[in-house]
Amino acid sequence: MKIRNIILSSIVLSSMLTSCYKDEDITAEKGSPRYAQETGTPIDDACTEYYNNYNRFILYKFKGADYQWDIADNHSSMEIIPCFNYGLKDDIKEELKEVEEELAEEQAKLAEIQAYVALSEQEKTEKQARVDSKNKDIEEVEKKIATINESIAKFDDADYQEERKQEEKAAKDTLKMGYDVLKKVFLDLYSDEFKRKNFPYKIILGHTASENRVQASLKDLIAFSGRTFVAMGKVRKGINELTGAQLNEYKSAINSSFWGGYLQINNKYYLPNEFYKVSDKYYYKNLLVLPENKGKKREDLNFMDYGFWKGDKLMDGGTYMFTPKADADIAAYMDAIFHKTQDEFDEIFAKHPVMKQKYDIIVNHIKNELGFDLREIAKHDFTK
Repeated sequence: MKIRNIILSSIVLSSMLTSCYKDEDITAEKGSPRYAQETGTPIDDACTEYYNNYNRFILYKFKGADYQWDIADNHSSMEIIPCFNYGLKDDIKEELKEVEEELAEEQAKLAEIQAYVALSEQEKTEKQARVDSKNKDIEEVEKKIATINESIAKFDDADYQEERKQEEKAAKDTLKMGYDVLKKVFLDLYSDEFKRKNFPYKIILGHTASENRVQASLKDLIAFSGRTFVAMGKVRKGINELTGAQLNEYKSAINSSFWGGYLQINNKYYLPNEFYKVSDKYYYKNLLVLPENKGKKREDLNFMDYGFWKGDKLMDGGTYMFTPKADADIAAYMDAIFHKTQDEFDEIFAKHPVMKQKYDIIVNHIKNELGFDLREIAKHDFTK
């Protein structure tokens, strides 16, 4: 059994995304950097140093085009809100343009309504009511234009400029704190050589990363990824005061998105058949009806005795105690690697040796293929 059944969707998505890009190394830089590098503040100095060391970017100034056509992790309509809106004036001008177009449309409709002759009194009355209504619509649009023009005019006001400057300074201070967290829970876990070979072209720091649709589970994420980037959200006031448990959450989310999103969609690693052979005869089986479990009840059985973290989420309950399919099996192991501490692993492995056997296969294979020991992630426990 091969890993292809796991990453098929990723391969398809990767092919679709690849068609949007030229056939060139996504980490290559020709001439000046694609994103301007600044110095003079702690966050700018840190981003510039990172670029100089790894030829990759840490971005806090970005637009939707920097990530929205480059989505992995099944987050097809994600939005990242920056810590400071450097393009605010341009955004307001764009809004003005849209509203002015709306006004032109309304005025055209009014002209069409007014273009009548030789109408009966009743028809004139009905038309006049529509004219009055349209005039009100136009009045509302004109008010919106006036409000937007006032917002644009504020950019020429010295007091407002100073206010924006202070907001930017506060945002940059917060961004540096966010960078420090990123460094602690992600950057420092990997060697310079690994970063140069395997890190994404862009790491994006944002105030909020959320799914535009209605899934509550995808609101205000810590991290998600794409073909050329990993994004870290929740970079906001108080990020320098995270508890050890919260730092572990950031560590788990970012590394999980990196390995399960960015690296996988770029086909950076595969797992050997050896992993699947351990539990091969038990994939997607109802443990309650196996001959060897005759007479046993649910409370007598444990998925971990068969090498699984959990059962199939749709077929577990009542008279069913189904083990997972192969793709869910590997996903559960990778999830555990990013979310459990070494102490938790040690306790589980002592009771369920087959779990350690499969875990070791993954760890050793990744170490041989990419030169990184996944156990390092669990060893970094920020609660200690």
